[in-house]
Amino acid sequence: MQNRRLLHDDYKGVDENLDETQPDGRGIAVNTKYFVTIAALSDQSSVQRKTQLLTDEPLQVFYASDFSETKPTASCNCDHKAAMASQLTQFDGDLKLLSFPEARNQVILRLENLADLFDGAPSATPMFDVNAYAEALYKSANSGAAPANMEITERTLSNNQDFAEMQANKFKWTSADPSEPHLAQAYPEDSESSIALQPQRIRVFRVVYTPATSEEVVLQ
Repeated sequence: MQNRRLLHDDYKGVDENLDETQPDGRGIAVNTKYFVTIAALSDQSSVQRKTQLLTDEPLQVFYASDFSETKPTASCNCDHKAAMASQLTQFDGDLKLLSFPEARNQVILRLENLADLFDGAPSATPMFDVNAYAEALYKSANSGAAPANMEITERTLSNNQDFAEMQANKFKWTSADPSEPHLAQAYPEDSESSIALQPQRIRVFRVVYTPATSEEVVLQ
């Protein structure tokens, strides 16, 4: 559905007609671009999710205002940046990663695997090393300096509570066998260093850094 406009209430609980209009009274204009991909999935991969990723996060180009500089003025150890890129490129799926600063030395990482099972089920559970990426992120903002400590906690998708707290408080429906609560099929276990991120799965993590010195911050 691209856009829905109702001139009368459909009695579905909104109690008003969904008639959004422009200032001149006409219905709102919704411009959309559609893409059609043709692929033989037996020996090709669909580009549907890659196209979605490029649409959601288009290439951004920045231009310098001072064209007198012809080379960097200072050398940079870019090992930490290479480590970040390595985590992204090695992931077996179509990864979408967003980071949001929450507070000083604290960020939220939202990871989504855009891949679809109809494109072909992966031979193994796609894994992502959150610890390595989070450490490289800190180093990239602190001239290569590592944090003294990192605390990574999984959060709910809306980031309103810890994931473990949500699971503990979630109502558990009982089945015919009272000893077996009716729960959704369990996800594969995370490894010691990486988290499982199956196709179409979204996970959110809060990273709290302890700097080695008081002057260091995660984002500058």
